Amino acid sequence: RKLVQSIYCHLPKLHDPGVILPIIGWFFSTVFKRRIRKTMGHFPILDIWGTKGGGKSSLLRLMWQLFGIAAQELFSCTETEFVLLSLMASTTSIPICFDEFKPTDMKPEARKRFTRILRRVYDGEVEGRGRPDLTIVDFPLLAPVAVAGEVPLTESALYERIIPASPSPVYLKEHPEARN
Repeated sequence: RKLVQSIYCHLPKLHDPGVILPIIGWFFSTVFKRRIRKTMGHFPILDIWGTKGGGKSSLLRLMWQLFGIAAQELFSCTETEFVLLSLMASTTSIPICFDEFKPTDMKPEARKRFTRILRRVYDGEVEGRGRPDLTIVDFPLLAPVAVAGEVPLTESALYERIIPASPSPVYLKEHPEARN
């Protein structure tokens, strides 16, 4: 009970309300992703972007830990297509978090592959992959996805499919208690 009270008290103070509340809301809504997607036909992507030192990766790791995920490292935006498909088809409510979205540092094919899969995961589409025996394996892209990077997801097809949050290092300098 004390832990829950502490989280309830301190979590909203980790950043500016305009930044932290959409992040908290998105993470807590992932539990209901199947129901939301059934009602609305889609589920938004969380896009956390901003300059170095704003706490993007730290916020995602903390939220993951609060949801019981013990992973120390977030997933890379440059994973192979098969890894991306496997991750996004591995769950319907546990958030899958990607870090270091930097289009200028990515090969054009990797950027296109990543943003194409994001567009498809928004609607929960199914991606098929052929096997040597000519059968097809379906990957239902149903995972809730969060992306952190130095730039926002600006592709027009993604712009309306995201919940943006942009943490700033300025807030953390002005509120050092937020780092604790």
